Amino acid sequence: MIVKRNKNREAIVSMLRAYNEYGINAVMGGALGLVKGALLLFFAVWLLRRLQLWITPELISQTYILRFFAEHSPMELITSL
Repeated sequence: MIVKRNKNREAIVSMLRAYNEYGINAVMGGALGLVKGALLLFFAVWLLRRLQLWITPELISQTYILRFFAEHSPMELITSL
């Protein structure tokens, strides 16, 4: 009887550990994906402005997200931390 309880407890503990590791991996993967996406947007806005394609000052002034990515740089955000 004691052996069976101990095995059940070990099984539950191992399941919780696996779930916790999965949760940490999922959160960190999401955070890394968010950073990667932001860096790609910074690069795309920089490139389109540099080549003077599609992104005009009027368009930048009309949108919030484009204005953020056009007026800031990744290094600026890192140093503000």
